Amino acid sequence: MAEEEQLSPIELEHIIGLSGCTQSKLLAVNPVKQDEIIHSVGQKVVISQLTDAHDQTLLSLHTANVSVIRMSESGALFATGQVADDYGQCCVIVWETATREMLFRIECHPEGVHDLQFSPDEEMLATSGVSDNTIAVWSLATGRFVDSQTSGPTFIAWAPVSRRRRPTYHLASAQGKTLLTHQLEYDRGSLAYRMSTEVVSMPSTGLVRSYTCGVVDPSGTFLLAGTGSGDVAIANLRELVFRAYENVGGAVNAIFAVGDPAVIYTVGVDGAVCRLAGSDQRWAVERLADGPKAFSAAIRADDLLVASADGSLASVSIHDGHRTVLANHSTSAVTAVCCGTASDTVYTLTAAGDVMVWSLVEYTLLHREHVTDAPGTAIAIHGGSLYTGWGDGSLIVLGVHDGHLTRAQHVPNIHKGGVTAISVNDLMVATGGGDGIARLWSLQTVQFASQHAFHTSPITGLVCDTLVPHILHAAASSGICTIDVRSGKRIKQFPTVAQPTTTLIQLAHGDKLLVSGTATGQVRSQDFDIPAPIAVLETGHHVARVAADSADMVVAVATNGPELLFLDARRLAQGVDAMIPGDYGAHVRRCTDLTWTGDGRQVVSVGEDGEVCVWNYFPEE
Repeated sequence: MAEEEQLSPIELEHIIGLSGCTQSKLLAVNPVKQDEIIHSVGQKVVISQLTDAHDQTLLSLHTANVSVIRMSESGALFATGQVADDYGQCCVIVWETATREMLFRIECHPEGVHDLQFSPDEEMLATSGVSDNTIAVWSLATGRFVDSQTSGPTFIAWAPVSRRRRPTYHLASAQGKTLLTHQLEYDRGSLAYRMSTEVVSMPSTGLVRSYTCGVVDPSGTFLLAGTGSGDVAIANLRELVFRAYENVGGAVNAIFAVGDPAVIYTVGVDGAVCRLAGSDQRWAVERLADGPKAFSAAIRADDLLVASADGSLASVSIHDGHRTVLANHSTSAVTAVCCGTASDTVYTLTAAGDVMVWSLVEYTLLHREHVTDAPGTAIAIHGGSLYTGWGDGSLIVLGVHDGHLTRAQHVPNIHKGGVTAISVNDLMVATGGGDGIARLWSLQTVQFASQHAFHTSPITGLVCDTLVPHILHAAASSGICTIDVRSGKRIKQFPTVAQPTTTLIQLAHGDKLLVSGTATGQVRSQDFDIPAPIAVLETGHHVARVAADSADMVVAVATNGPELLFLDARRLAQGVDAMIPGDYGAHVRRCTDLTWTGDGRQVVSVGEDGEVCVWNYFPEE
């Protein structure tokens, strides 16, 4: 009998964030279940329920970042395309919405998928490539190629389709400044569909437009194409002639047709939502709503869902433009994270100067406080206070109560080169900086107490000793220095040669080992009483951060990329292979920090993509 595959004790539970929606075409709504949205995080397709944050499904069949998500008209199917992977391969995956299973995979457009759209009768799927100048059509009955024509990497818009057997299909796209219309007609001689292309006649003079999106009205007569210049170009598809330009303000990010006769809605990059009504050369433009810079948008029954640059996901009524914020996330890099003894709340800093408080019960943002314009660099929580360090050298202390923050103290310019590390115990607040100095501050008043300059390079890790409160361990590229802060003397030195130390923690149990990581990929276990490391593990990755669970059973590792590593702490201390195998890729870009919850059952990782990823740990009984 084949040996059963060993399951990893760590699995990705939830992703908080909409990093994929910072690009257009990466947000879709289920028309049958309109609180269900589909978006992406890197290679993962995420299905989320707006009314139940716990109901989230992650689909992981893509081999590179997802580039486009589209839903069929009935909601029975959705399709996702990707950029080219490391092997120069690319695909579109068609999914069944109800089962969330792959229907089939289409290998196409080797340099990446730019757009895709279902035909209204859901018999065909059209795709366009990033750089191969091709629009291709595929049968949804078989997943097989039908035909293709030359087109640019812009939009795809299908015209309405008759319900007769083997209907003729019409769709539109663009190539450069030219609008194109394609006809897909069944050829009885070859018993196959064949596609032909015609050019829409455009003005020979005037501003040259680049087309960003398009839609065909329900009558099949007019193509309305949004441009990067803030116009909507209107063309008559039956006569293949341009009719008008209508200005809607900023560059058009998305365009939708609702009803028959159609009312057209545009969402601009500037956040404006406009409504167009009319026909031929006469169109009335109404500015319905303004908002923050818009990234992605999708249509629901009576509103638009808009993901914006401020991290909000909002609904905008198509009737009166009323804007309702449904969720908030971070769109800037999340740079540091910590969790106190409670396991229901986590705290993060961002590169934009925000402190954010997240619920791990509802997976929602509880509080956001903008405290500075500098990037966050270090964070620690002790008692009811949150200690935050910033790239401008400031130490800002905030009070924490029921998930809300109040500013308590602000100590500016405590370190040249910024604050790089913070550690707090019942005796002191310790900060390290880019100046290589460790400084101590009183716990209650945050008054300067002393400083210790035993390193000449930036401090990369600080640990107040778990056993002796007046002992401080400070790491820098040259190694670890242990300081008695009462006497101000260095009592231990653990140098590293050609192994720049990047991070430091101390295990809470057993021999209270110091665990450090290096830029060359080592995880080193150090006994305080022994000069040399008792164990060194080669991970093959730059080690950016390490964190151990409350029982010291597992060490989580953030690399210099999007992947995490998990190590068996007992095997790590023995110097044997400690890797816990599994797929631990969730972030789109580099993971910047991670922490364990107080109960040791979850890891929270954050990254440059703005995502907060929650991982469950299932310890052996």
